[in-house]
Amino acid sequence: MSRATSWGLCYLPHHGVHKFTPHGSKLRVALDASSILRTRYSKCQILITPVHRGLRHILWRDDSARALQEFELNTVIYGVVTSPYLAIRTLNQQLNDEGETFPWGA
Repeated sequence: MSRATSWGLCYLPHHGVHKFTPHGSKLRVALDASSILRTRYSKCQILITPVHRGLRHILWRDDSARALQEFELNTVIYGVVTSPYLAIRTLNQQLNDEGETFPWGA
């Protein structure tokens, strides 16, 4: 996630989720793009081309006393209808771009 450099075309519903552990607490963003709360973690992040990041904006603040800040999401959002297509399309593009150089990865 990075600070937005332009106005977003689309804002996604989201909220913060705190996880408290003996070692401290963590805050993560839970997106609700399909209006059904489904969150998943993936160690493989697929980056979105900067020209398309205007379609993935959120408003966020760390504290209710602070002003809202606008952010754009840099990676594919999992749990929405288009997620499987984006993941498969990315793999196919990698195959087209790098399949000859890395045949074992293909």
